[in-house]
Amino acid sequence: MPQFDFNDTEVDLVMTFLKSRYSEKIPYSYLADADDRHAAIAHGDQLIDYYNCRGCHMIDFQGGAIRDIYAEDDLWKAPPLLQQEGWRVQPDWMFGFLHDPSSKLRPWLDVRMPTFPLTDAKATTVVQSFSARANVPYPYISAKVPDLPPKELTEAKAMVYDQLKCFKCHTAGAPSADQDPASLAPNLELAKRRLRPDWVEAWLRNPQALQEGTRMPNFFTPENFSTVMYPKYFGGSQERQIQALRDFVMTLPDTPATKPQATAKPPPKKKAALTPAKPRSLEAKR
Repeated sequence: MPQFDFNDTEVDLVMTFLKSRYSEKIPYSYLADADDRHAAIAHGDQLIDYYNCRGCHMIDFQGGAIRDIYAEDDLWKAPPLLQQEGWRVQPDWMFGFLHDPSSKLRPWLDVRMPTFPLTDAKATTVVQSFSARANVPYPYISAKVPDLPPKELTEAKAMVYDQLKCFKCHTAGAPSADQDPASLAPNLELAKRRLRPDWVEAWLRNPQALQEGTRMPNFFTPENFSTVMYPKYFGGSQERQIQALRDFVMTLPDTPATKPQATAKPPPKKKAALTPAKPRSLEAKR
């Protein structure tokens, strides 16, 4: 056997080739494209790896190396975790954001999302991959959240403004010039275009279960939703309060300064009435 003086990379290439010379074929069920869902995940992963998305984002508990440079108390300044992102956001919004992330969703962040040279086909592949990861239907079936009846709207407003004081952190439209970006939370006017209603409901139930370390407080008692926390609203029922808050956020009207973000869209989506959904549980942390 001659001495070829291979470097480490060349050794790896030769080993890979030799290991591929295997007479027994891998069963089709083990291949990445064995079904549509796993094929969508695999194709999206190729782009996610190419653009090093996991360098900044933790995607379903993998990646997020940039978080290592932040002190533990400052992790809220790091790029967001993308845990079950396909369940959280609507595909139209994600498609538009990938093409134009210039509108800062989180004004307190010092880092910004780059604008990648994605074609419509590549952006759609990434969007479809996130939907497949979260095991939610694609294309997305839009859910029209009905407006709250006047009496329930009054109760929901009182709960939002007086009891929970949501707008101490969140905004409805662009923040005012005197607001400290570090104290802000996302603009709730974007929710109806950005978020899925069933995810909003699950988030209100227990935000820490969906994103550990979030600054969003737990307003309810996920260990026992029969506990009466706010007796003045909706008969003291946590279930009714959560659903009313979801509907309030998902029907919040736009101010003139708020515009839809997506400038182009994936294939047309179907329309269907809102069906209340139970919150999903995250897969076990790996």
